[in-house]
Amino acid sequence: MAVETIFQANLNADKIYIDMTYLPDPIMHKFFITIKNQSLSTLYFKIIVDIPNWSLDTPSDGKLGSVGAGGTGTPTIVIARAKPEAETVDDGNITIEAYTDSNYTSKISEDTLNVTIYIEDLENWTYVQKFDFDDGTDQGWSGGEVRDEISVEPAGYSYRTSAFRVVGKATSTGNRSISRNITLPNTNKIRLSQFVALEYAGDYSGDYGQLIGVSVKVNDAEVFKLSGVALSKSGSGHGYSTRWIKLTADLSDYRGQTVTITITYTLKVCASVQGYDVWLYAIVDRIVVAGKD
Repeated sequence: MAVETIFQANLNADKIYIDMTYLPDPIMHKFFITIKNQSLSTLYFKIIVDIPNWSLDTPSDGKLGSVGAGGTGTPTIVIARAKPEAETVDDGNITIEAYTDSNYTSKISEDTLNVTIYIEDLENWTYVQKFDFDDGTDQGWSGGEVRDEISVEPAGYSYRTSAFRVVGKATSTGNRSISRNITLPNTNKIRLSQFVALEYAGDYSGDYGQLIGVSVKVNDAEVFKLSGVALSKSGSGHGYSTRWIKLTADLSDYRGQTVTITITYTLKVCASVQGYDVWLYAIVDRIVVAGKD
């Protein structure tokens, strides 16, 4: 039987950067893959994580379920590790296997991705530029507005994108971006980290608000992309997602350059809101650009 499956991971799948600032213990890293079953029958898929210090949290048995003939699956995967005391690098493999049966005994194909996970203490690097908006200004960013309703830190501020508003329509998706010109340090390693939350407002009481993607571009080149449901919130009225997520991008290829950083958030109204009026926003806080040799 020919191999008739395609596995796709996001832009940053083989190199994962995690900043230690406000990092929980244990570390929980969530990512998404796309599985395309191009065979003529249903196949069953399983993930194997072989990375030192890391274990598979979700799904705990690695079984991703079935994908029908000609169909596509987008499972959510969570791996976990104890928080290290200092910066560290973990190297290993993630393997996706395809089976013809629900008992996962007849394997027909597999694909392995070599993965390196960098856990880094960015805010203690040699060069640190932090945009926490806690002075009440936009600190040079454009495309949004400073708000004091929520923040990563007590009595702080954050930066909110312009609204993605949907009035009386079915499922809709929109992008909202913020940007800033930044002179990057002339160091071997450069990272950008950010905290992101979701704000919603409206009179629809069902599930409708999601942040489904984040992209970071340096000038016009995409250097980071997260696809999949990262944050969600439902209910009538006004509120925020129940947690922040933290994302880190590698900017090392642009050392010493003055560049335009553009961060784009993809927001989705995921139910028919015919007759309703809803708004979604991405909230960003504590953007850090850090560098060291």
